[in-house]
Amino acid sequence: MSAVVTNELHVERLTQADAQAVAAIASEMEGFTIPSDYVVWMLLETNPNYCLSAKKDGALLGYLLALKTLENDRLFVWQLGVATEARSRSHQVLKSLGEALAQACKTGGVHHLEFTTNKRRIHLLSRLSRSVFGSTHEIKGTVTFTDQKGSPQEETIVALTIQ
Repeated sequence: MSAVVTNELHVERLTQADAQAVAAIASEMEGFTIPSDYVVWMLLETNPNYCLSAKKDGALLGYLLALKTLENDRLFVWQLGVATEARSRSHQVLKSLGEALAQACKTGGVHHLEFTTNKRRIHLLSRLSRSVFGSTHEIKGTVTFTDQKGSPQEETIVALTIQ
């Protein structure tokens, strides 16, 4: 994947050098698991086209970590994070990452995305799925888990088809 430049944001493949910044952003996001350097390395080794960074002037403003499922035309988006200092531009950061992901999916033969989200974020992801992927989402169910702080969490499982 070559770098995509949109409104001064540079979207490109994530690198191992970004791992600490990814962990810092994840630590700011409610309910996110903080990915270790090893997890980032593993995802980059197995799914390099689907792990993306959005940077401005070299600073990581957002990232996306995704992996192909056993069904080769399906991708699970594990994390989509935006740095606190970029929250006022979060739609731009998310849309830029989404557009780069859409291109990577087309190139890689991926036709379906799945992800989980909390109820507060579902409206944002709904807008994003329509504007970037030309698709509406389908609610597949919920999953309940305990986060790193020991608190119970519930996430909605969402699927969409890439048009």
